[in-house]
Amino acid sequence: MPDTRAFPLASVLEHDRFSIVTTRPNASVASMHGRMSLVLRPGESGIWLGPDFAQLADRSTLHLASGPEA
Repeated sequence: MPDTRAFPLASVLEHDRFSIVTTRPNASVASMHGRMSLVLRPGESGIWLGPDFAQLADRSTLHLASGPEA
C-alpha cells in the first residue's frame, strides 16, 4: 500500500506451526507470480479474526506498490 510502511498479512498458527495465507494475485503482482500473500488493509484484522474472514480472499482492488528501501 503506497503510503504504508508496514501492514499485516493474514496468517494461521496451529501448535508450533505458522503459515502466511496466500490468494490469487491482484494486477500489481500477477505479472510476477501466480499467488500473493493475503494483505490486510487497515481495519481488516478484526474481519480476519472473525467468522466472515472468507470475504477477504478477493484482493483484486488492493493496490500494492514497491519502491526503494529507505
